[in-house]
Amino acid sequence: MSERSELANEVVSTSGVIRVNWLPAGHETLVATAVGEDSADGNRIAQRLSAAG
Repeated sequence: MSERSELANEVVSTSGVIRVNWLPAGHETLVATAVGEDSADGNRIAQRLSAAG
């Protein structure tokens, strides 16, 4: 499995993340779509994604 695929799997396993797309724009960029009920959810998701890479 490629590094990008492993990262995408880790990101999508984050509670609140509903979709992960690859954006082929010069860099290997993943775009995550997430939902939450409040800013605490947004902060938790952002921290988890930042830690993932």
